[in-house]
Amino acid sequence: LASDNSSVACDDESHEYHDNDVCKISLDNLGQDCGKYPYGYSNQSFSPCLFLKLNRIYQFKPEPYDYQSEMFQSLGHWINNSFVKENIQREPRKVYISCHGVNEETEDKILGKFRFFPSDAGISFRYFPYHSLKQIPRSPVVALQLLPDFPKNQEIVMDCYAFFKNVVHDRKSRAGIFRLHIKVLMQ
Repeated sequence: LASDNSSVACDDESHEYHDNDVCKISLDNLGQDCGKYPYGYSNQSFSPCLFLKLNRIYQFKPEPYDYQSEMFQSLGHWINNSFVKENIQREPRKVYISCHGVNEETEDKILGKFRFFPSDAGISFRYFPYHSLKQIPRSPVVALQLLPDFPKNQEIVMDCYAFFKNVVHDRKSRAGIFRLHIKVLMQ
């Protein structure tokens, strides 16, 4: 990864916006496999890591949910939002990522067969807003690690949703959602 001379070390416990400086991205919270090369691709259990990031939108500030008064958007009837809701209640100043099968059948195949790093699948508000093109050599990420029992030799389609107050989820236009097509080929 490129050397990062344009950013400063920030308090890991602070999730406030950084309007006048840029927080250094750390890979320390991405776990033993996802935080360093070969990113889960050659360990004995073969648990590859996929890295999820948000597009850079300059001067954009995600807004925190007010847990007591906000209504969460309804996704699919098969999706349990309790993971996201608990994280938002604990720390509202993060963008949370939540991934699910595109339908109930797919969700049943993958439930419990992947995990996130950091474990809350959150990107701190301290990395926002972006100020310029030269700001950060790398973007903050959430790692999605496929566990050894993730389905093999078949295409799995997942939708990943970003959660913060001012996001709009629209499955038709893909707003606030990104789609993953994953196929783990094993012989």
